[in-house]
Amino acid sequence: MQEGRHGGAVPRSITLKDKDSSADHQRCRWEDINTATGRYLTLDINTGSGSGDAAAVADAGTQFSADEKNLENPRFHSSAETVSGLGDKALAARTTDYVDMKVVHGHPVQHPKRYYIAGAEVVVMVRNVVIDIEWSGADYPSSVRGSSALRGTNFTYARTKAEAVTLAQEVIQQLPA
Repeated sequence: MQEGRHGGAVPRSITLKDKDSSADHQRCRWEDINTATGRYLTLDINTGSGSGDAAAVADAGTQFSADEKNLENPRFHSSAETVSGLGDKALAARTTDYVDMKVVHGHPVQHPKRYYIAGAEVVVMVRNVVIDIEWSGADYPSSVRGSSALRGTNFTYARTKAEAVTLAQEVIQQLPA
């Protein structure tokens, strides 16, 4: 991550993989997975819907609660904690996951690989908006690059949490008052 024009974190040297949006949802995913490094960043922004401000905030609260339950899933998360001073309420948890590379640029890969990565997921609620950021990765030593399952040096939780919080602060600054 590097400093953006507003001082917040932005992905560096990783490619936008996909994005989608609708009236109440925006999602962007960046990914750079190869035999030397694995980088994975997802940014989801959901706007609560409903007639009136109170209904929209309640809808966002329902979404935040669903994301909170997801952070309690021991298969992919551990050590969920409150992040004070960020939005109306915020949580962070350590993530451990993997990315399977079976198709690259629309073509099946002859020898699929599984890349193990770790990092942080941060979920923030600000009024009627829920921001969900997952930032994880690893560096793979040359000794594992020929394997079908790559395990390397995962990003630390402290580093990825701090960078995800910085990105969340940048997103919050861009929200209308």
